[in-house]
Amino acid sequence: PLIIINVYPSGISQILSFAGIFVATILGILPNAMMLSKTYNPGMPPNSITQKALSILSIIFFSMIIAIEIWQLVGWNPIN
Repeated sequence: PLIIINVYPSGISQILSFAGIFVATILGILPNAMMLSKTYNPGMPPNSITQKALSILSIIFFSMIIAIEIWQLVGWNPIN
C-alpha cells in the first residue's frame, strides 16, 4: 500500500471502490437472486410475497450502491 500511495495517490480510493462493488455483488445481490430463483434448494416451501418484495428491494438497493461506486470511478460524484 505504501508504494501505491507514493506512485498513484488516488489508487487506494479506487481499490476500495472496486472492493465495494465486489462486496455489494457477492453479499447483496447474489444471495437475494438465489433466494428468488430457488434453484439451489428446490425442496424449500414457496417464498411469501413479503419475502419476494424484500428481496427485490434489497437487489435494487445494492444495485444502486454499485451504480454510485461506478459513477464515482468514472468521475461523476452523485453524493456532492
